Amino acid sequence: MQIAVGGFQHETNCFQSNPTLYQDFVTAGGWPGLSLGADIFAAVAGRNLAIAGFMDRARFLGHEPVPLVWANAQPAGPVEDQAFDRISEVFIEQLAQYPSLDAVYLDLHGAMVTDSHDDADSEFIRLIRSFLSRHFARPIPIIASHDWHGNVSPARIAQLDLLDSYQTYPHVDMAATGARLCDCFTRYFPRNRPLARRMVKTDYLIPLTAQCSLSQPMKGLLQLRAEIAAEFNLVLGFTPGFPPSDIAMVGPAVFAYGEDQRAVDEAVNRLVTAIHNAESDFAREEILTLAAAKTIMRDHVLGGGVKPLILADSQDNPGAGGSSDTTGVLQTAIELSLSLPLSLSPSQRRPIVLALFYAPVVASDCAAMGVGGVYNGLINGIKIRGRIAALHQGEFIATGPMWGDSVMNLGTMARLDLVAEDDSDLGVKILLASQRQQPSSQAMLRILGIEPKSMAIIVLKSSVHFRADFEAIAERVRVVAAPGVNLANPADFPYKKLRPNVRRGPNLAEG
Repeated sequence: MQIAVGGFQHETNCFQSNPTLYQDFVTAGGWPGLSLGADIFAAVAGRNLAIAGFMDRARFLGHEPVPLVWANAQPAGPVEDQAFDRISEVFIEQLAQYPSLDAVYLDLHGAMVTDSHDDADSEFIRLIRSFLSRHFARPIPIIASHDWHGNVSPARIAQLDLLDSYQTYPHVDMAATGARLCDCFTRYFPRNRPLARRMVKTDYLIPLTAQCSLSQPMKGLLQLRAEIAAEFNLVLGFTPGFPPSDIAMVGPAVFAYGEDQRAVDEAVNRLVTAIHNAESDFAREEILTLAAAKTIMRDHVLGGGVKPLILADSQDNPGAGGSSDTTGVLQTAIELSLSLPLSLSPSQRRPIVLALFYAPVVASDCAAMGVGGVYNGLINGIKIRGRIAALHQGEFIATGPMWGDSVMNLGTMARLDLVAEDDSDLGVKILLASQRQQPSSQAMLRILGIEPKSMAIIVLKSSVHFRADFEAIAERVRVVAAPGVNLANPADFPYKKLRPNVRRGPNLAEG
């Protein structure tokens, strides 16, 4: 079969004031920028992306993948209509070049919001469906993969002939999801009638940090999902949703596609019941205040912890729309360093490192001064004095389970080792980048001369993705609530469009 393939991805934080522009899709950052036609093959080859996994599997099965458009932008505020319309038009222009298609595959995020469309992914699918219905005499199936954080809607389920999603967070199975979807498509299509389907939204939101698939109760729910899917021999998806989306359809969804409606209904009902029963377990996660974080950091240093303590600065996670430049934990780290006893041995004074701050102007200034220079200036309003210890320009290989040794480019990067006015070392190191990117690979530290295992404390502007590559080296991992737009507790978001009777977070069971 000849299968058109493409991707249009954005995870929209509706509480982030910075809009997402067309240029943001062109430059992208961690993932490849806007690519057209055959250029997509090289752009995504070997990457842990659903579109890459789908195309590899399609070729293996003897199908012909026809690449149209790949577009991905870092999470931020709503996508401007001009950007959405322009990319959608280019997608359809590319699609029009292939009048003999058998199907269309879309690699979508599932949580895109634009100025005019709260459910932008469904609007994008609608545009493609409309084009196909006007230009093809026969029905053309549209299938799609979704991110774990997709906010699935009834319209999405109705419009797609088949949908599947990642089932890990950190997302180590993106390429595997594309390959799995290709197998399912080959199994179910061509067929003369639509698949049976059903989708149910849960009645409470799940915080991002509680969605980690490495921890309970999510780990157990995913095991149950796999067992139910195998028992009924169907596609069963669970997307916990993206809480910073102020839309009616925000939040978790369970959906299924199969050949028998009764089996589809029962599979969905069983998983929804299990998610309902797990609510109080999702509510048990402890989020540290900055004061509590300082105490734990101090205890770790004075207690001589051998492995690093890792703190997740989740509320400033750029992977969820954070600005990646807030300084709450940085100020706490400096205060801690200044308060430590002078009698501590060198081994007890192992450094604290914080990554990654989005500071393109500061990084550029550091590059101009060169290694060894001293930067005196501001980072998001606070005074910083630091010795320029390392610089990096251009591309590097991002290691770890999520990135799979793929090429990444974060622009000019710099490392500042903070010093006092007398030039004494404070033991605090901050890493700067010129692209917003959550530090989900140890390589992002190593290219600036930091060996993560040798640090006392590592502070990462990430919610969960860091765990794929960092958790194994940590003595302990904790989440801290410092300033930022990706609020740890969804109940704190000032929602205006949330559908009725949805709890803004999980509740503990009474008694």
